[in-house]
Amino acid sequence: MRSVVNFVVALAFMSMASAAHADDLPPDLKTKTDSFFALLKRNDVPGAYDLLFQGTLMATQKVQDMQVLNTQTKSVLGFTGPITGWELMSVKQSAPSFTSARFIAKTDTLPLFFKFEFYKPRDTWTTYKVTYFDDISKVPE
Repeated sequence: MRSVVNFVVALAFMSMASAAHADDLPPDLKTKTDSFFALLKRNDVPGAYDLLFQGTLMATQKVQDMQVLNTQTKSVLGFTGPITGWELMSVKQSAPSFTSARFIAKTDTLPLFFKFEFYKPRDTWTTYKVTYFDDISKVPE
């Protein structure tokens, strides 16, 4: 009897922790993140970040930060090898104008975990922040 209860409890937790679905992410953000990963997969790191931060203060006023992000990403991909695919892990809408999405980027050696934060000041979503880690325990919720 006890093993049946443990099984039911485990099943309940697994259903609560199910992966996010693509329709949980607004369509324009899905397009933006898919395009970002497609560019990374082709090893176009600058193009990926340019697309992601197009029209933001990061692109126009934090040029040095963009260069560091490009250099660090190129270095990580040099270590892990190219991205072979990506999957949406979770979506969290903190407010109608603020959404975050966590992805796993697959490589042949180890996973990379990306967290995107998007802000919608009026009608259009913009990228607020992107972080990535090779250790899932370091990815902020």
